[in-house]
Amino acid sequence: MKTVLRILIAGSLVAHGLVHLILRGANSWLTITLGIETATLQALGMALIVITIMGFCIGGLLLLFSVKWWRPITLISAALSLVLLGMFWELSFWVAVLINMTILGTLLKVSWLKTIDRTRRVGT
Repeated sequence: MKTVLRILIAGSLVAHGLVHLILRGANSWLTITLGIETATLQALGMALIVITIMGFCIGGLLLLFSVKWWRPITLISAALSLVLLGMFWELSFWVAVLINMTILGTLLKVSWLKTIDRTRRVGT
């Protein structure tokens, strides 16, 4: 991957991770629907926010330095981000859902294509 592209993607991952800070102190629809205490959801939400932010930031840094572990870390972070968005859903979060789905789809497709390519080379 070209250096400039790697820097842009890494910066975007870090920025996307930091955006999760807006979820601090958000109210969850789960409190009303399932009767879970607000404090419990806030604590769980804060733990997921910290893990998600760390995951995207670490994933971005690993990509920047071409460490292959950036993909699984970023995949997990995008999945956790979707869980967070579901917990604290507001209609304005649809853009974040699209971003996470794009991250997941792109990384899974690239990984799948590399697996197929390796299989073809071994089989021939």
